Amino acid sequence: MIRVIVINSCTMTVKESTVSSLDDYYQHLDCRCFDLVRFEGCDIYVDDEGLYREVKGGFVYDGQPLHGHGVVTGGCDMDGETIACTLTVEEVKERVRWF
Repeated sequence: MIRVIVINSCTMTVKESTVSSLDDYYQHLDCRCFDLVRFEGCDIYVDDEGLYREVKGGFVYDGQPLHGHGVVTGGCDMDGETIACTLTVEEVKERVRWF
């Protein structure tokens, strides 16, 4: 189980949570398939079909527009395993803008 930060575009909230399996990512993202976007100091998992879903909206993170919800992690270790997010909820909130 790792610590993540969930960006919810519908409720426009940023909250701490945990994930322990792929199902947790699907649940947080409310999607069928997801993709990864890399940033300095974190990775964000997003709905791979976010542009094509009926539910519109998303967020801009450090200038990059992303559709749907996001799950922020700490990137990956040398073995390619996802690691816990080291950012605080406040740090993520400072980088998020809604659309």
